[in-house]
Amino acid sequence: MSDDAIMEALGKLRKENEQLRKENEELKKQQQQGSSGQSGQSAPPPEKQAVKLTASGTKGKIASLAGGQGKARLLDKDGTPIEGETIVFEVDGREVGSGTTDANGEATVQSGQYAGDPQMWIQAIGNGYTAVYNGSKKYKPARANAQVGVGIT
Repeated sequence: MSDDAIMEALGKLRKENEQLRKENEELKKQQQQGSSGQSGQSAPPPEKQAVKLTASGTKGKIASLAGGQGKARLLDKDGTPIEGETIVFEVDGREVGSGTTDANGEATVQSGQYAGDPQMWIQAIGNGYTAVYNGSKKYKPARANAQVGVGIT
């Protein structure tokens, strides 16, 4: 290859390199401005939807040592029940069980395993219980509290 051909090839490479550098700077500007830019760049993940979680008050029975039943309902932002999601039930941060929401968005837990635990009963009567939804790829997390009463029968 002659010196002239080499110089011509180097000139073309410099021009291509300069063009690529400009395109790279433009892409960086678009990224900084929050634009999705050129195709091939991934779009930001979709925002998670808010949910409404409610917990129902319950009464436990001391005489039968049967424990209490916790109940929660999970709805989307439009009030439509959300099925198949896990709700964890806690008393003072201690998990007492979990349940999966049904077609009505409801989950229940029977806390019979803690019926003989006086400390758990005292905490539940004093502070109630908390239903916890940890969220998913689609939905935001949520928490709801409910009171616990005691029946003698």
